[in-house]
This record gives sequence, structure tokens and C-alpha cells, in this order.
Amino acid sequence: MIEIDGRDGGGQMLRTALTLSVLTQRRVDMINVRGDRENPGLKPQHIACIRILSRMTSGFVSGGYADSEQVTFQPRGTPLGEHNLDIGTAGSLPLLFDTLLPLGPIIDEPIAVTATGGTDVRWSPTFAYFDRVKLQTLRRFGIDVRADLHRTGFYPAGDGEATCTVNPYEMDEIDLTERGELQTVAIVSKASEELAEREVAERQCQGVVDVLEEHGIEVTESESHYVSSTSTGTSVLVHARYTNGVAGFDQLGQRGTPAEEVGADAAHAFIEFHRGAGAIDQYLGDQLMLPLAIAGGAYTVPTATNHMRSNAGVINEFGGDIHIDEHGAGATVTASASLLD
Repeated sequence: MIEIDGRDGGGQMLRTALTLSVLTQRRVDMINVRGDRENPGLKPQHIACIRILSRMTSGFVSGGYADSEQVTFQPRGTPLGEHNLDIGTAGSLPLLFDTLLPLGPIIDEPIAVTATGGTDVRWSPTFAYFDRVKLQTLRRFGIDVRADLHRTGFYPAGDGEATCTVNPYEMDEIDLTERGELQTVAIVSKASEELAEREVAERQCQGVVDVLEEHGIEVTESESHYVSSTSTGTSVLVHARYTNGVAGFDQLGQRGTPAEEVGADAAHAFIEFHRGAGAIDQYLGDQLMLPLAIAGGAYTVPTATNHMRSNAGVINEFGGDIHIDEHGAGATVTASASLLD
């Protein structure tokens, strides 16, 4: 049994602990769930992660109810089957799918989840970032995962739908220490159909282009489109490809914020990264820790966040070997492939 105190972290600690519980077939007890949040305890998106892993593994759950600050999870087998799940809110589908991605090394047949919820919502990566940055990076190292977007879901209704399929795989050691030269910069901008007349998606793109031109960076590809969705919303992703990797910076539209400003914010985030150190952005650095613990290797990020430190702590409780070395040029995260030994 592993005991985790979540007082210093958020939902990522819970998701990591649940996935590790399945990978190692060990019971996990977490107290003070999401303890550093203003509204601690389990929310629908966190309960969804517990429910799907419990279904896949015929697992035992105690305390997995709304606002509970304590949960016990015990898997009773390796993940199996195809499943459907409705989060019931605009809870993030990319974060739900995060719990599935590392499971390939322990399964013998593909597993799949089709879920309904939020695809482009606050405090989580947009679906475009999840698919074009995170999954694209993971595939380089052997992770065989596909994500199919069926319907976009913005806050507050959610009602988006997507399927995540994980095939059995073996990972290669991760090596993302050198960024290399900038190769291409692409923009993916989308908005709900009712915003087409105001050309919101195109204006978000233009906001990105204007900032990048000021810094002498050419946009090599720009994609603007409109989608049917229950709630009105927009998102934009700046997707940069370097010699040795990819990075992404996304923003969501907000009522009262001009579309050009939404695009400009994403562009400024990219410029800050491009001028600094690190092979991958800090958000991807947090999300790659568990694959790193499985395969071993190293990557560099612009900065080590408290989010990363708390996530590393959970992984190491399960026998991982994550080390974060901060230095003048950002931080280097390393691990030996010890987690599943």
C-alpha cells in the first residue's frame, strides 16, 4: 500500500497516483486530495478518472465521491476493454486520457475510452495541444496512442466527445535535452460556429502572426476553422517544431477579450520559450514525468515548477527515480528505468 498526502498539489497528483496504482498493481490511499486548491476534494473530472480505471481493472474504490478529500483505490487486474464515460460537466477529456497513456507496457490488447466532457477548457491543455504536441512527442519514444476528436466541448456545457485508444507498446529511452533549431511554426485556431460572422478564428490567427512578425519569425502554416458546439468558445494553439522536438502554447477565448489579443497571448508565450532554455515547455515537462519514469532518460525545461516537484514526489513513492536538477539554463529532469522493474 502507498500513502500519498495531496495537501501540496492538485489533480495531477491524483491522476499520477491512480495510473501508478494500475501500473504497479498496488493499493493507493490519498488524503488531502487537491489540498492546495481553494475548493479542495474530488470534482467530477477527478471522479471520472477513478471510475474509468476502476471499470478497466475491476478495481475497489472507497471515498470516490464529490468533494471527498480522501480516496482509496485498489486495482484487481490489468486494464481491459472498450468503455464509454460521460463526465457530466466540462471536465477535461485530455486530462482524463492522461491517466491511460502510460498503460501500454502492461496490456496485451488495445484499450479504448470514448468520453464526453470538455475538450478545450481552462486549467488543462486544449485538444489540439494534447494531440499535436504531447502525443506527437510521446510517439517518438514508442508510445502507441491515438486520440480522435468527435465533437468540441467548450465551458460551461462541455458536451465534447473524443476517443483515446492505447495499444500495447514498449518504450524507448527519452532524450529531449537539446532543443535544436526552429524548423516550423504553425497556428491552429478554432471557434464555435456562431462566431464565424465576426471572423473570430481568423482574427486569433492574425493576432499570432502580428506578434511573430515583430520578432522576425515566419508562420509556415495557419489553420482556422469553425465547429459545432453546445457552448460558445474559441481556442488557439501556436505549434513550434524544432530539430529535436515540438512545443506548444495555447489560449482560450474569453468574453470581452478581443480575438487578436487571445492570439497575441499565445504568441508571446511562445516567444518567451523560444528565447529561453529547455527542449520542451514546462507543462509538457510535468506531463512527461511518468513516461520518463517508465523508460528512463532525460529532458530539459525552462523552469522547475512546484507542480513538477509534487508530481515527482508521487512517482518516487511508487519506486520511481525522478531527479530534478535546477541550473542557470532552466532545469534537467532525469530518471532511470526503474519504475516497472
